[in-house]
This record gives sequence, structure tokens and C-alpha cells, in this order.
Amino acid sequence: MASSVATRAVRRAGEHEAVISGHLAAGESKLALNEAIRALQSECKWLRENRPADGVLTDAELAASLLAIASELYAYKPVRPVGCQRAPSPADLLAVFETRLASQGEGSHG
Repeated sequence: MASSVATRAVRRAGEHEAVISGHLAAGESKLALNEAIRALQSECKWLRENRPADGVLTDAELAASLLAIASELYAYKPVRPVGCQRAPSPADLLAVFETRLASQGEGSHG
């Protein structure tokens, strides 16, 4: 059963990834961020419903992590792709998303 749960979670992540990529390809970074937040909220809801004790602890951990990220955004400097102009193009947004996604995938699987 655990593998089917994991398989469904990966499938859902892939669906969100496709939507986010579409938004970024259209230059809609705010919509892309909102979709990522919806994905997180959806997975947290699933966790709370299926593993209540772990779900509420995960909520508390994520709340702390997201608050820490928010408090540091004022000083954050994103990495710019090679050739990125002052105003990033939709292609630049998509490149940053895909590069970051790939590097996070390597860290969690390798």
C-alpha cells in the first residue's frame, strides 16, 4: 500500500509541476507560486486526514519553515540564468524552476 500512496503522490506532484511550468512559460510567476502553495496545502490535508498525528506535527514544522523563509526574503537574491536580462523572460522563469527542481530531486534521491 505504501508504494501506491507514494506513486499517487508523485503523480500529483507531476500534475502540479506541469501546471506551474505552463504558468511560468506564460510569464505568470504569481500563478505559479500560488499553484505550488496549493500543492503543499493539498498534501498537508492528505497527511492530516490519513496520518493525523504526523499531519499536525508536519503542519507545525512547515509553518516554522515558511515563516523563516518569509522573514529572509527581503535580503534574498535569486540566481539568474546565463544571459538573463534585468527583467527575466518567461524562458528565464522556466529555466530557474527546472534547474531548482532538478537540484532538489538530486538531493532527495541521491
